[in-house]
This record gives sequence, structure tokens and C-alpha cells, in this order.
Amino acid sequence: MAGKTATAAAKKLLAEFRKSFLDHRDPDPDKVEAARDAVLDEPSIVYALAALIDDDERLTLEQRSVIGSFGADVAVNHTDDKKLFDAALGLVVDLLLNAAANAERIEKGSLVHVHVADALALINGDLDLADGYQASLKKMQKALADFRAEAEQEND
Repeated sequence: MAGKTATAAAKKLLAEFRKSFLDHRDPDPDKVEAARDAVLDEPSIVYALAALIDDDERLTLEQRSVIGSFGADVAVNHTDDKKLFDAALGLVVDLLLNAAANAERIEKGSLVHVHVADALALINGDLDLADGYQASLKKMQKALADFRAEAEQEND
């Protein structure tokens, strides 16, 4: 795949996702899970999703968690393409920064909790950590606070 653009198929897929669930303030978890295979089959969607989060600051944490989870899926399954991997990881970082800023809004066992736990595990390089973050909201919130502090320190 050349460049940093979504294919026509990926753009069409994003339009379908937006119509079906992604433009809803609290996306339907069943529809999100059903879409995962399509994301893996058309990974260039991460470029279109990155443009969406850059263009729409009104996205809810729930919407960003779905987008970040798609980024995590692509990052884990498409490590051979550096540009694609970096774009996917950017979606994960966006989710984590927004989750850190809204950590008190995350409810234990919610879809956001699951997505953030998975994203933290990916960022920390150990996917097995996700189970611990899902089991303990406090542990996940601590990891989010650590991530945020590290990100802020890098920006100074």
C-alpha cells in the first residue's frame, strides 16, 4: 500500500461505519465487534479515521474508544507496514490521551474500559496487561495517569 491515504474501499467502509454506528454518541457494541473483520481486511481505514479525529473535536470518548480500538487491531495485525502501523498507533494514543483527560467518566466493564485497557497494554508492549487493566479500574486509571504524565513530559 503506497502513501498515507485511505483506499476508496476504506473510505466507503468508513462511510458505512458512520451511518451504522460511528456517528452515534454511544456506538452499539455489537455493531463495533461485527466491524472488526472489515477493519482488518481494509487496514488503510486508519488514515480515514485519523482524518476524522483531526477534523471533529466533538467526538465523544465512546466514539474515540471505538476508533482507538480499530487502531489497536490494525497495529497488532499489520506490523509489516510502518506508515500504517504509525497511523494506527496514533489512533491508540489519541484514545489514551482523551481517556486520561476523562478517566473519571470511564465505567468499570464498559466498552470504553475494555478499549482503553487494550490500548494501554499495546502501548506498554505487553498485551497480557489488558486483563489486569480490565479487572481493576483503579489500576487502569493509574496507568492512564502515568501515560498522561509521560506524554506531558515529552511535550515540555
